[in-house]
Amino acid sequence: MNPLISIIIPNYNHALFLKKRLESVYNQTYPHFEVILLDDASTDNSIEILNTYKSHPKTAHLIVNTQNSGSPFKQWQKGIEVANGELIWIAESDDYAAPNFLEQVAQPLLINKEIGLAYCQSVVVDENNQELYINTKWTDDLDKNRWLTNYANNGLNECKNYLFYKCTIPNASAVVFRKSLASKFPTSFKMAGDWWFWMNLLPNTHIAYIKDSLNYFRTHANTTRMSGNLTKKKLRLIEEVKVVSLIKNQINNRIYLKKIEKVYANYLRILPLKMLLFNSIKPYQFTDNSLNYSKIVFLSFNELFYRFNKKIK
Repeated sequence: MNPLISIIIPNYNHALFLKKRLESVYNQTYPHFEVILLDDASTDNSIEILNTYKSHPKTAHLIVNTQNSGSPFKQWQKGIEVANGELIWIAESDDYAAPNFLEQVAQPLLINKEIGLAYCQSVVVDENNQELYINTKWTDDLDKNRWLTNYANNGLNECKNYLFYKCTIPNASAVVFRKSLASKFPTSFKMAGDWWFWMNLLPNTHIAYIKDSLNYFRTHANTTRMSGNLTKKKLRLIEEVKVVSLIKNQINNRIYLKKIEKVYANYLRILPLKMLLFNSIKPYQFTDNSLNYSKIVFLSFNELFYRFNKKIK
């Protein structure tokens, strides 16, 4: 018998996209799965939609928060903790999938116990389900050919050579992984927790990639990656440093420092000049509390960088 796969659907205010997501989950061709529906105190009519699936024979749980958790990754943890499946699929509530998604993406994990995570290529779609492009463009700056064919790799090698530089698994909805590997959760993260999760999980296993575009990755105004909010941009960069620091002991020190320096340069680049001049950014965000921000503009870049790197560890 095929192993049970637990499908976790964490939702927050995605009523507009929720029915399409749910239909794409419940109509999977892989036969043996359970569905865990989670809502993080939505203020739209998401609960009404979710309740229509509450009695579906595949629905194992419908858990509704009365207060927003503050992090989507707390919802990941909640879903995984109640899951009964050997394998996990976190199906984000604004995305959707091809009917054979589970059948194809779970296959490497079923035939090879050394594979702990498998993911497929994605098609990026807009709010109206119009297909915009295949998401190979996201990884073209690393390697234009690698993601055009199926591959398998040692997880630590994948982290050192690819994930260290950017989140090459850009959408959780494209991923199936073994529940037994999910022992730590980025519950303090708000932006880059998925990247942290893959980087924490993969050094202990192997990874497989399926070139077929079986996942539909939605972009719209409310997605975190689309936010032009300065506070969110800064938070993403701080979280990025925490992510790459996970494997700093396995990375050449010069390469690691170069990456951190690049992130820090991006951090400074997004700050408006008036914030540098009028001390409107709190010092603890990228230096020590004893340093008055008005002095930062007179420090060398290297001193700033090392203070920042020390602070975020």
